[in-house]
Amino acid sequence: MGILKVFIYRIRTLNKYLVYIFFIALISIIIIEGFLIHIPEWFTGASLIASIYTKICYAYMTSLIFYFINVHYQSEKGKVKTVRYIYNKLGRLTRYKDSLVFVIQSNGFSKTEEIYEGSDMVLNACKNINPQLSVSMYTTRQIKFNNYFELFHFINTESKVHIRDLLLLIDYLNIDIVESIMNIEDTLEQIDVSKGHVLANEDLKPWVSEINNYISACNKLDTLKYDKYKLHIEEHSTNLKKTKKDEVN
Repeated sequence: MGILKVFIYRIRTLNKYLVYIFFIALISIIIIEGFLIHIPEWFTGASLIASIYTKICYAYMTSLIFYFINVHYQSEKGKVKTVRYIYNKLGRLTRYKDSLVFVIQSNGFSKTEEIYEGSDMVLNACKNINPQLSVSMYTTRQIKFNNYFELFHFINTESKVHIRDLLLLIDYLNIDIVESIMNIEDTLEQIDVSKGHVLANEDLKPWVSEINNYISACNKLDTLKYDKYKLHIEEHSTNLKKTKKDEVN
């Protein structure tokens, strides 16, 4: 990937408000030093105020350039190198949500029964599911559990492994992604309240709210991971294609 294109990628990943303020400062300097400096003061002290404001603009622009070169550029370079691992890990973390939804739909409704959408689906399915019964769930393989409490504990335990691995790379994680991961961990703790031990409940209605929160948190993470890392994925893919092309040549 060319230097200019990489430079453009790095600018696009900067906080947009920092970029807006930079251009406001730049335009202000051009207006003040290119035009206003040549006309009489509009009021007493205007030149002093303009001078102070111009120095602030210069200081901000210098600081942002320094931050961009010494901090942001290197940080984004690290994100590009780790994005494939992070993206796949985030996908594995939310994969259990899809498996859980499938289990709830399959066991909560008869074949002739209408399957509801969203939170209504979870509510109507959970009231028909006896958590004492054995259940199977498919992720990368078919796994059988003696009851739903074991299933919830498995999802919670496996998710914690992915969360731990992701937090080892917290320097390369977007803060919104980190918040979403923490929300998923929190909702799973509420679902896995028994830590795999059998409770006396005869249906899953007490878990409806927590399951819906878990589904929402996973859906939000799925949206965020594409939004926050789409430029890094694009750059990584371009670099990978270039590497393969160089190897062929």
